Amino acid sequence: MTTLRRLMVADYPIRLFLIALVAWGVTADVCAQSPVRVGYYDMVAGAGIAEQAAPIAAAGFTPVLLTNVTAADLGGLHILFVQNPSTSGYGAEYRASALGAIQDAVNAGLVLIIHDRSLNAGVAPESGTRFILPRNVNPMVGFPTITPASSINLSVSDATTLVANGPRGTITDTTLDNGNSSNMGSVNLTLLNIQGRKSLLYAASGNATANAVTFSYPLGLGFVIYSSIPLDMFLKDMGTATATVRAAFREIYAPNVLTYAACGLKALPTTVAAAAATGYYGGSATFSAAVRCGMLPVAGIAVSFKLKGVPVGSAQTDASGTATVSNVSLGAAAASAIAAGNYPAAVSASFTGTSQYGASSGAAPLTVEKAPATITVTGGNFVYDGAPHAAAGSVAGVFGEPLGVPAFTYTDAEGATTDAAPVNAGIYGIDASVSETANYLQTSNSSTKIRIARASLAVAADNKAKIYGAPVPALTASYDGFVGNEDTAGLAGTLRLTTAATGASPVGTYEITPSGLTSINYDITFVTGVLAVTPASLRIRADNKDRLVGTANPPLTVAYEGFVLADTEDKLYRRPTVNTPALITSPDGTYPIVVSGAADANYTIQEVNGQLTVTPEGRLSGSGFVNAVGVKHHFEFDIRETIAQGEKASLTLRIGHDGAADDIFVSQLIAVVTFRNNPGIIPGGKAVADSVTLLGTGLWNGQSATFEASATDKGEPGVGSDTISVVVRVGGQTVSTTHGVLNGGNIQSNRLPGR
Repeated sequence: MTTLRRLMVADYPIRLFLIALVAWGVTADVCAQSPVRVGYYDMVAGAGIAEQAAPIAAAGFTPVLLTNVTAADLGGLHILFVQNPSTSGYGAEYRASALGAIQDAVNAGLVLIIHDRSLNAGVAPESGTRFILPRNVNPMVGFPTITPASSINLSVSDATTLVANGPRGTITDTTLDNGNSSNMGSVNLTLLNIQGRKSLLYAASGNATANAVTFSYPLGLGFVIYSSIPLDMFLKDMGTATATVRAAFREIYAPNVLTYAACGLKALPTTVAAAAATGYYGGSATFSAAVRCGMLPVAGIAVSFKLKGVPVGSAQTDASGTATVSNVSLGAAAASAIAAGNYPAAVSASFTGTSQYGASSGAAPLTVEKAPATITVTGGNFVYDGAPHAAAGSVAGVFGEPLGVPAFTYTDAEGATTDAAPVNAGIYGIDASVSETANYLQTSNSSTKIRIARASLAVAADNKAKIYGAPVPALTASYDGFVGNEDTAGLAGTLRLTTAATGASPVGTYEITPSGLTSINYDITFVTGVLAVTPASLRIRADNKDRLVGTANPPLTVAYEGFVLADTEDKLYRRPTVNTPALITSPDGTYPIVVSGAADANYTIQEVNGQLTVTPEGRLSGSGFVNAVGVKHHFEFDIRETIAQGEKASLTLRIGHDGAADDIFVSQLIAVVTFRNNPGIIPGGKAVADSVTLLGTGLWNGQSATFEASATDKGEPGVGSDTISVVVRVGGQTVSTTHGVLNGGNIQSNRLPGR
């Protein structure tokens, strides 16, 4: 900063109006920062300039633009920040009328800061710098003059002061002027006979007391800080100094000097900035406040807090100047709790002051947020019973006060939500909620579930039975476990009942398996049933036989009644045997034909014996039917080879008409019987075939009638070959004629060959 004093003084009057406007804006912006009011004034401009306001605001104080320095202008100020940019003297208004007002203000407690470039230049009669400084001594005796120093580096007198180590940074012997020489005036403070004087910066070629460049001294209740540093040049960023040097004076030194004036010399008002507090209804809040002297944190002092005027505790400020009281209760009971809302100045913090820092207080808003209510919910585990199962619950406030019951909604596994209590089996999420009130937030609780387990339902196939060969009966099932009056309408799917059995399945047991049904409300257990296939009834009847005495037994045969499906005797597990005790030598009479030994798992077999008739004469008999158009002629006859009066011989005839009553003929007397052999025809089991012709009388539908009949045995089995012919007359008129080959039945002869 060599040759700083050769710079030209700026044209302040031209810019005064604009500077005032800018300064006013700065002042308005920073007024809220601190109660310490700093008036700023420039002797050349005759008023404060904008560049002076910047370090005041940077130090955290309230800039006050001065257009004069009368007693009225000085009223309400804590610090007067004055600069003299002139190297040739002082402003006339300052010299003429301000000195007395300034001295009175300092004596009353004002702190004067003056940066001067005139040094000892004087205008009669007040010649020299010492005449513009407030003093209580004879200026000519004991108050030193300021003498220029040539090319000497600035040094820090005391590194512990707020000038050297303040809130805006630290300055050292080199940071102010980079260790370069500066033409700064200095004062020999040993000649200043004032208790409490202090050197802050000095010319390094001397010592801190004898060559003070910036110093302070007390006066009355106030203080004076004087410096020969041309601060105006640095504030306006002028001169030949480097940008770093100019910034150090402007941004560190100037705010630090102001902080030293307000916080390092006497107890000027501090700022207690209470922080806005927030808490929940019925809860607590944390109160904090920052104590500052300008921008300087005030550590280690006690701050007392109040909530709506009621003390709630105190705390010491930490290194950042912040005091904190935690867990300040916002109410211990519902009747006394602070209701939710905004309270603009409910939080207050105060500092009673010390010898260094002035007392102050501050207030801040309290926001009491609505608190969440406490919802207690009970869900539960149930088994489906067709009834709704609702959740239960209650709502309580932060003090345990009852707030009613919550509203419930239920959400199923698919995400569908309803306010109806669940009925069907499943897992349901419960959302219990209460609406917002004056002191409570809308609150919900979704931590509980309702679980409805499925009920047990047994679907049992009904046991069934059928006879071998019969169709499988309709399969049915029974249900056990339905809730209330429910039925199969509540089941999904189609009941399927299956079995391996068919109409042709052999005797045995077969499972009936149910399946196919599902349900959201039932755990279905399928129970198999049994289809029992029982034997069919089979009758094996020995055919009646007859023969003549002395002849061999005819072939013994049986007839089957009851075969099902396409079964024949070949299907039997064991065929029957047929026996008779009659021998060729057996006399005439009747002998049993015994059936035995037949067996099969699919049949319950009844064996019926027949009869062998041994006679001394031949016989021709038959039964069956012959079809005609629209009618069926049924016949039965039995004729012996020799007929004697009263011996057995008969003929019956029944003619069935479609949709009309049957005609019936019954013989009464057979007068003529004629047998004849039929050469060339060999019936089964016989040597010859026979024919018979009959004549006689009888009744036709109850009327006397005559008849003529003939029958021929053409061999076994007879159907399709044996023939019969019957003519019936009433009153000489033919009323019925039966003639043709048998369509069913048989004509059998047992006559011996050649008879």
